[in-house]
Amino acid sequence: MPVSAWAMLCSISVILVGGLATFTIIALKKKK
Repeated sequence: MPVSAWAMLCSISVILVGGLATFTIIALKKKK
């Protein structure tokens, strides 16, 4: 795989993980 493909995969995974973390934090705050 070319380096650019790895960089794209990494950025996509970071965005997905960040979105999940933000969603979880918001959900936890709403429960309290």
